Amino acid sequence: MTSYQIVGANIDTWLINIKGKLPDGLADELDVLKEASQEAEEDIATRWIFAGETLFIRAHGSGRQWRWILHCPSLHLDIGRGKLNSIIGKARLSSGFLWEQELGDALGLLYDCLAGFYARASRCR
Repeated sequence: MTSYQIVGANIDTWLINIKGKLPDGLADELDVLKEASQEAEEDIATRWIFAGETLFIRAHGSGRQWRWILHCPSLHLDIGRGKLNSIIGKARLSSGFLWEQELGDALGLLYDCLAGFYARASRCR
């Protein structure tokens, strides 16, 4: 008979929706970055950083709701105008990031990043 044992247990993925209104000027800045990414035909670096990793913008959005996509190895952030349901963002922390960080620390970094990004469109740290 085969014996099984648990060798690790943790949250594998964390998704969070952000409800509200985009700060003034953020959509324009994201549009400029997205157009530059389309022109370059590749993802380009932005001024935002999450947990020491530069966030890149994709040349395309995802469906009707998500006009912009920012990403790095630890975070995937879909951003929209919130016209359908007032949800202006969907953040997903990667499995690797969640396994490397204590859960409270990971969520604290995400909260600080999103609060800063959506409140002032400042740098995520």
